[in-house]
Amino acid sequence: MLAPTNQNPNWWITVKLTPQLSARTTSLVERITRQFFFFLLSILSWWVLRFSSLSLAHYLALPLIWFSTEWLSATLLLLTPARGIPFIHNAPWKSVGLRDFWGHRWNVWVSKWLVVVTRKFFPLTATAQLWGGFFISGLFHELMFAYPYELATGKYSYGLMMSYFLLQALGLSLERAYLRKSTALTLRLWGWAWIIIPIPLFTHGALLTLFLGSNS
Repeated sequence: MLAPTNQNPNWWITVKLTPQLSARTTSLVERITRQFFFFLLSILSWWVLRFSSLSLAHYLALPLIWFSTEWLSATLLLLTPARGIPFIHNAPWKSVGLRDFWGHRWNVWVSKWLVVVTRKFFPLTATAQLWGGFFISGLFHELMFAYPYELATGKYSYGLMMSYFLLQALGLSLERAYLRKSTALTLRLWGWAWIIIPIPLFTHGALLTLFLGSNS
């Protein structure tokens, strides 16, 4: 996980990688192979997305988000001299439930950092930290996508991405409360249902415009 530096008071901005996050060092060959592989998958998924209907495109954007972020992270790791930094995603297809997906497999660069942030700003309960983490994620995505989308097109999509992340918090809260002893298959079906079914809230507007252009 990510931990704050002791010397810098702005610990939420400057963080260091702890052994838990940097336990595995990837070779140069692995980085090049991964970059090339996910570049091809990104191009293929973009091509499929380009020729799909708009309603289907909301769902087909999900693999493009995955492949393109994998490619960008592999490219970044090729360009940086740092060692011991993991790839951005940790085999998300192996996820067993929402807790596994959001806590250990999707965007580990940010998710581990969010653990530190939420423990600092929402110290009272684990539930507050859970909802606080997803609220921060939603706010970040609103600022990163919805605001530039409004500036570029004059259209509003505020609240959609936030709604998606708060739904994830709800699903994870229910998973914690009622599915602790469920089978791996049940957790997989539960997790992917919560991730995929509401995904149009996340992809509507800004993201599809980014992938498909102004006519999407």
